[in-house]
Amino acid sequence: MLALMRINRTFQLPSGTQCTVGKLIFSSWFKLWPKMPKAIFINTTRKKFVRKFGKNHSGRRERLMAATIKKSLTNCMHDMLPILTEINALQSTERILHRIVDQIVKDMKCKTCAVIEINPESELLEIRNSHNLSWNFTKNYHRRIEGAMLSELLWKGTPIVINDRKFAQTFAEELQLENDFISAYAVQLTANHRPLGLLYCDSDEAAHFGPDLQLLGMIYAQVISTSILLERLTKKVDQLECFDEESGAMQFDRFFVSLRETFSRSQRLGESFGVLLLDIEKYSDIIKMYGIEVAREALKELVAEIKNNIRQYDGLCRFGADELLLSLPGNSITEARKVAEKIIATVKDNKFTEQKLNLSLYIGVSAYPDNAASVDGVLTAAKNALFNAKRAKDGNRIGEADHVYD
Repeated sequence: MLALMRINRTFQLPSGTQCTVGKLIFSSWFKLWPKMPKAIFINTTRKKFVRKFGKNHSGRRERLMAATIKKSLTNCMHDMLPILTEINALQSTERILHRIVDQIVKDMKCKTCAVIEINPESELLEIRNSHNLSWNFTKNYHRRIEGAMLSELLWKGTPIVINDRKFAQTFAEELQLENDFISAYAVQLTANHRPLGLLYCDSDEAAHFGPDLQLLGMIYAQVISTSILLERLTKKVDQLECFDEESGAMQFDRFFVSLRETFSRSQRLGESFGVLLLDIEKYSDIIKMYGIEVAREALKELVAEIKNNIRQYDGLCRFGADELLLSLPGNSITEARKVAEKIIATVKDNKFTEQKLNLSLYIGVSAYPDNAASVDGVLTAAKNALFNAKRAKDGNRIGEADHVYD
C-alpha cells in the first residue's frame, strides 16, 4: 500500500552545500502533507549531522535520511489514528490537543511543546495546550505578534529552525517561552489561508530538529489546525442554534444548561448568585398598535441595551414572549437589585425603534443563598419577585421574593 515518492526539496547542510531528500516512504492515500517549505535555518552543528547521516557519501546520507523519515512517518501514522478518530467524533478540542501534544513529545522527543493560538477577538497569542510549561506561565501568556521572525512565521508560513542557541541568541530570545533551550522548531498553524497560531517545540540537544522531525511537526500542525478550525465552526453553528432570532438573546433551553453549571460553580466557591426576571410592560399593546415587527425590533434593541450594561460573563436569555432572564454570578441580592435599578434607569433614558417608543419594565430580583438553596429555587423566587413587582399599576418597578425557597 505504501508507495515511494520524491519530495523536490533541498535542505541546507552545515557545510553550506545543499542536498535533496531522496526517496520518502509515503502512503498513496495519505496525501495530507505538502512539500516542505523553505525554513529559516539559524546555525547548526556539523558534528551531530555527520554523526547522524554520514560524513562524505551523499547517497548514503540520503538513504539514511529516507529510512529515518520512513520510520518516523510509520510511527506517526500508527499514533495518529486514534487522534483522528476523536476529531471525527467531535470530541473535546482540549482533550484532542492534550493528546496531540503528548504524542508530539513522544515522537519528536522534545523537551517543551506548546500549541499557541491567535485569539480571534484580541489578536494576541495564547497557549492552548502545552508540555513542560508551568500553569502560571501558560495562564499569563498573552503576547502580541511582534518581531520579524515571528511575523514571518505567522503571516508568511515560514517555519523556524534554531539548531544551536549560542549562535543565535537574539532569535532564541524572540522565540523562547518559559525555559531555556539549545535547539527549537516552530511551524505555522493555518486553515483557509488564515493563520491560527503556531506549534512550538524545543530540545536540550543541538540540531535536534532535522528534516524528519520537521516533516512530523508539519503533519501534527495540520492536524492541530483542522481540530481548531472544526472547533470554531462548531461554536458558530452552536451560536446560531442557541440564540433567539427575534430578540438576540439566548434561547432558554440552551441558557439553562450553562445556568446550572455557573450556579454549581458559585456553590462550590461559596459565592452568591443573582437572577433578574424582566417583563416588558404592555408588550401586547405595542403589538396591537404598531405590529409584531415593530414589537420585535423594540425587544431586540432592549436586549442590546441590556447587554451593554452587564458584564461579559453575565447571562441573558429570552424567558417568554415579553420576558427576559438575566443571571449574575457572584452577585448578592443587594448587588442584583443595583443592576436592576441600573437597567431601569437606562431604559427610561432611551427611545426604541423608529417610532421612538418608551418602554418600561417590571423586574423580579432573587439570589442564592438569600432566597433559595438551589438553581430551581432561585428561578421560582425570581418569578415570585416579578409577581410582586407587577402588583404596582405602573411599570419600572422592582420586586423581591417574600420567602425562601428550596
